[in-house]
Amino acid sequence: MKRLGLLGAIGCVALVSGLAWGQEAAQTPKVEVRGVRIVGDGYGEGMEGIRPFNWSKGTTIVLLVSKPDGGIVEVSEAKATTFVDDKGTNLAAPQTRGGFMMSGGGMSQISDDGKACMAEINADRVPAKGATLISAKGTILLKCGSKKETVEQKNVALKQGTAITAGPFNLKITKTGEPEMMFGWGGDDENKDAWQVTLQAKQDLSNVAEINFLDAAGKEIEVSDGGTSSMSFGNSVTVDKSFILPKQMDSATIAITYWADLKEVKVPFDLKATVGLE
Repeated sequence: MKRLGLLGAIGCVALVSGLAWGQEAAQTPKVEVRGVRIVGDGYGEGMEGIRPFNWSKGTTIVLLVSKPDGGIVEVSEAKATTFVDDKGTNLAAPQTRGGFMMSGGGMSQISDDGKACMAEINADRVPAKGATLISAKGTILLKCGSKKETVEQKNVALKQGTAITAGPFNLKITKTGEPEMMFGWGGDDENKDAWQVTLQAKQDLSNVAEINFLDAAGKEIEVSDGGTSSMSFGNSVTVDKSFILPKQMDSATIAITYWADLKEVKVPFDLKATVGLE
């Protein structure tokens, strides 16, 4: 395995372009390096091989984006247009993953207060021997909102084929029955009455904050997440969201809370990461 000049400890100098002074500057998202992972060659091939950190070869920088006024809903993309070491190695050469990672799945993280998120910049190459610094320049695309609204449809029949219209959302119940998978529920005795309801939308639901089921008295029914899947082709999109109810129910009110002012925020970054932690 190659000996690498850049180790796991980190330090950084981050410059975010476009900073203004005063109150406007205080609201400008700040970008910092919070992690560096360098993985060299492993030993052996396939399942029989062994690898550092049990990870594939390459370079990863983890960026923390802080937005003082909050409202971060999603990390859409983190992309570096420049990703090089101080020996001139282009870590984002065309034959690599391009120096970017599509964030927004499990690899990006958003704080509970919506004021911070983490995203990764990845490449398949490693710094040259003796390198001590990595320079990265690019943008992080966020979806942010500040205003939530809730719409609902009452007395929804919880059976296959039922159409749901609530505010700007049109959904349909495509499946009901015993849960295919269980998330956050107890033992078999506790699960025996669980009932899954799958909602399908032919529209983007990225602005949806939460979907709740309410009983006849307007009290929220405790449900578990049964999973979400989405598929898009051109301008066509299909989103399926499943919920696991504690028991089979004939009807419920479905309330959808969404970000009414969701917008994209492009955060530029220009930073240098070194091996020093402090």
